[in-house]
Amino acid sequence: MTLPQRWETVFGSNSGTATFSRWFHQPTNLVEEDRLAIALTGVTGSGRAWLNEHPLGEFTAREETVRLPLRLGQLQHRNRLRIELSCTVGQSGLYDAVAIEIDSDSE
Repeated sequence: MTLPQRWETVFGSNSGTATFSRWFHQPTNLVEEDRLAIALTGVTGSGRAWLNEHPLGEFTAREETVRLPLRLGQLQHRNRLRIELSCTVGQSGLYDAVAIEIDSDSE
């Protein structure tokens, strides 16, 4: 399916757990000093995330941005992000962008 989608659009009035995954390539020109995070925007529910089958963390969110820090050493040339999200009726799920945030000091 194409994302983002609201939970109710996909699952109707059913509560439960869904797993989302996506392959992506490592961004270029990263250096060890860069601060990196996976940013989930527009997410509600409780979940866990993995990068290349290594845990990134757990979260509970209510329509806010969740940032899961990571290190350059955790990225490979080709990566798989997996998010397991549990929602109840009335929550919206994962319905906005998922991105890698890169904060580079340019001093």
